[in-house]
Amino acid sequence: MPQMYPACIATANFYWVVVSSPLGVDAFYTANKERCVCPCPDPANQQMCLVSNYGVECRVVKGNDNNNCGGCNWKCGYKTHCSSGGCVCDDQKCGNTCLNLSNNPSNCGACGNVCASGFCYQGRCYEPPEEPDFCIPGEGFRNGRFLNGNKADWSFSYPSVPVDSPITAQRFNVSLAVSDPNHLAADGYVIQLTDSGLSQIVQAEMAILTAEVRLCPGVAYDFNALLNTDSGDRAGMGYIATLGGRAFKLTSDGSSLRSAGGAIGPFQVGDPGTYTVNKVYLATQFNLTVVYVSLRGQPPKPISLWGFSLAPV
Repeated sequence: MPQMYPACIATANFYWVVVSSPLGVDAFYTANKERCVCPCPDPANQQMCLVSNYGVECRVVKGNDNNNCGGCNWKCGYKTHCSSGGCVCDDQKCGNTCLNLSNNPSNCGACGNVCASGFCYQGRCYEPPEEPDFCIPGEGFRNGRFLNGNKADWSFSYPSVPVDSPITAQRFNVSLAVSDPNHLAADGYVIQLTDSGLSQIVQAEMAILTAEVRLCPGVAYDFNALLNTDSGDRAGMGYIATLGGRAFKLTSDGSSLRSAGGAIGPFQVGDPGTYTVNKVYLATQFNLTVVYVSLRGQPPKPISLWGFSLAPV
């Protein structure tokens, strides 16, 4: 038996060289491909998807399944649905935002058509009476575009940080600034947050932007704002939003902030944090907390926000 050992080693080395070569690897995969693939009956439209810890199942991913749209467990987001394997808007779309052109005050009847009154009805701008008999859903922010450099209805504050926090927090410098051409603010003004000159190893700069908004009882709203960070690196940015004390999720693509995961509200007369205005409207507070965390020597570039909108759904 010992005399067979060298022959076995030589044979093993031969096979190792063969299967390690590009030709050998290709031959191995070709010979075993059929054994390793679990084909679905309609491979052009189906994929083998994990449906439990140990189970798989063929699912149609090129159809209209909102939970498997284009791939296994790819879910379509708020105000979208799946069509032929891709997520599309339920109504219309302006830029990257799904909306309804019939009642959106910032896109009334057509993308970019802003109603000065803040009211859009059946795709046309509408001027409501000074003392309406009933609540007419319109733009929630009375000054979301800072017309003529006006910051009425807005205030800035700063959250407190525990003394023993490992992160040293300081204030953003917050101001209403004239927009530069790159920001493309239609009215020429933006809220700008600039670095306050921190020197700590780990630093956080933050600010809370607050505005009073007016809503109709029983109506849900979508939030949207335009954003520019002057930087492609947004890993350290964070945003927390509340309306009437209720937190809601935000999503950002670097050029805008939008509500995500469902409409906000509706609110009703008597809800905590709300009060009645002009007999028919509900007034409440909108808060947006902006946080930037970074290492020393990497201060945030200016952050600009404008075009705030709360549009009825």
